[in-house]
Amino acid sequence: KDVAQWVKERYGQTFDAVYVPPGAQVAVHITRQLNIDYAEKGCRVKYDFTLPGSYDHTGGLD
Repeated sequence: KDVAQWVKERYGQTFDAVYVPPGAQVAVHITRQLNIDYAEKGCRVKYDFTLPGSYDHTGGLD
């Protein structure tokens, strides 16, 4: 009974992962609806940078 309870508690915290080498082609076939919890207004990130060959006081990217 203790093992069954432990498995039941852990079951909701598990996920599957598949590793493929970089550059490999992957096909994903989703056969059921995935409920995704996300912020409706989204998350925006802004990085200040300059294009190579242009001048800016921020210094540009490495």
